[in-house]
Amino acid sequence: MKATIECLQRLFHERIEEVHTLDPGYSDHASDVWLVRVESQEVVVRSSRLQTEPKREFWWGCKHVFGIDPRAMLYFEENLQVLHPISEVSAPQVISSGKIDGRDYLVVEKMKGMGCSPSRVNRESCSVN
Repeated sequence: MKATIECLQRLFHERIEEVHTLDPGYSDHASDVWLVRVESQEVVVRSSRLQTEPKREFWWGCKHVFGIDPRAMLYFEENLQVLHPISEVSAPQVISSGKIDGRDYLVVEKMKGMGCSPSRVNRESCSVN
């Protein structure tokens, strides 16, 4: 975890106090996601794990229909900036973005609510507080 903190520290002006890896609950997911606490706030940091162009149908469709490359955080950042001001759509505000050792990172606000894991979706609704 120390290496992760040292790496992510380059995205922040404040000293990182704590980092937790967030796992979606299924294997082979496309992103690394962390909950990061600095003195003034808690944020979420996301970076794509994909090194090569993905072969899965979902990502193939995103690329060929919308021109989105899931390896680049730029597309996620632009989408969030469009969605965030729409009150009916829950989307985090982009705080910053950066590149570390050739890998894109996106820092967004931590949103209130309960996460939706694959096991929870089947047995109960997911809600936002």
